[in-house]
Amino acid sequence: SAQYNLGVCYKNGEGVKQDQKEAVRLYKLAADQGHADAKKRLAKMKK
Repeated sequence: SAQYNLGVCYKNGEGVKQDQKEAVRLYKLAADQGHADAKKRLAKMKK
């Protein structure tokens, strides 16, 4: 999903200023829509 892809950009600072909080927000939006990779990323970031 677009939210997941944008979250990856924010997490890695690709094309945007790196922002972990924004990455988490976007991953949560994608995860709420059933995106499996977003759910995995959120789980990893919580560790």
